[in-house]
Amino acid sequence: MIHLGTKDTMWRGKMQELIRMPHLGETMEEGRIVDIYVKEGDYVKKGDLIFETETDKTTLTVESFKEGYVRKIFVDIGDTVKVDEPILLLTSSKDEPIEAPEEGLKAEIKKEDIGIEDKNDEIEEVKIEEKKERILATPLAKKIAKEHGIDLTLIAKGKDRIKREDVEAYIKKKEGGEEIPLSSLRRAIGEKMSRSKREIPHFYLTLSVDMEKVKELKETLNSAKDLKLSYTDFIIKALSISLLKYKNLNAHFKKEGLKVFDSVNIGVALDKGDSLIVPVIHNVEKKDIEEIERERHDLVDKALNGKLTPFDMEGATFTISNLGPYNIEEFSAIIDPPQVGILAIGKIKDTPLAVDGQVRIKPVLKVTLSADHRAIDGAYGAKFLNYFKEILENPILIWA
Repeated sequence: MIHLGTKDTMWRGKMQELIRMPHLGETMEEGRIVDIYVKEGDYVKKGDLIFETETDKTTLTVESFKEGYVRKIFVDIGDTVKVDEPILLLTSSKDEPIEAPEEGLKAEIKKEDIGIEDKNDEIEEVKIEEKKERILATPLAKKIAKEHGIDLTLIAKGKDRIKREDVEAYIKKKEGGEEIPLSSLRRAIGEKMSRSKREIPHFYLTLSVDMEKVKELKETLNSAKDLKLSYTDFIIKALSISLLKYKNLNAHFKKEGLKVFDSVNIGVALDKGDSLIVPVIHNVEKKDIEEIERERHDLVDKALNGKLTPFDMEGATFTISNLGPYNIEEFSAIIDPPQVGILAIGKIKDTPLAVDGQVRIKPVLKVTLSADHRAIDGAYGAKFLNYFKEILENPILIWA
């Protein structure tokens, strides 16, 4: 939930406020409007929900920090809006004139933003000459129709105003099948991962880890202390210890060189429908297993309910991606720049192992390190992985 403040603009004793797309994270440049909770004419109080936006990392609900009447909404559901572009206009009364700023005052609202020069900016008119009538369509609906060569008169019947979804529904019916547009989040993930594979010289190292002692310790602690520890909690803690020893992997690659961090912030990739989000557990090196378990569960709950904050999503120094719950035994993940490494975690599988001349069935985990060859070489990555393996196979080292 984001609490949104605006700047007050006084015109002839009246207060009019332009609410813009807020800056919700260090990498955010734009947001896609997922839902709008108000309509023109509504009275908005402080704390009322205004709209929901999808950024390149997550979906966030925005609430107002101001009060007033919604006089004009500049966007439609589905629009992509850049940071600081206008979303809606609030005024202190329901019928006061919407005026351009007085000469000499700072212009918080431009004439074209509120439709003074052209009142058809929001709803454009399309003439049907043979019927001598008009239909109304949003600019986005008209744009999509034009791109697909669709006559809006074929969609107008029974509609006061043609919206984007009306045109898309018509296209779907006409063409057969289904065209699924990429969300802002899905599009951003694709662009970022494409750039990562194109610019980062990845190399991959895989090894197997005997998880028998972790399994025994996990079950003992859960039973004795009524916890819900998972293998992931032990992996995160073992990673933090390993990354402090092999610091060149706890780093960001910059043009001027490698920025190595003293604190370990682990990003945990989570599946959310058709998208991927990566909440971050900060300062893992300072937290014990129980604290990691509680924070991980809290982040998962917030992610599923759309309540992650920008802080929850920022600052990762290393990331893990776990596809074990989906029965994937082994895979390679793509590095999330500017990080220089990511660990892919597979399914823990009962596997026959040779132990002291005998074959025993043990729970075995396969992990694959994807590393940036500009930051480290293969031997450094191998030492890191083997140290990580040693900690998990002797989990008492976590408390050493």
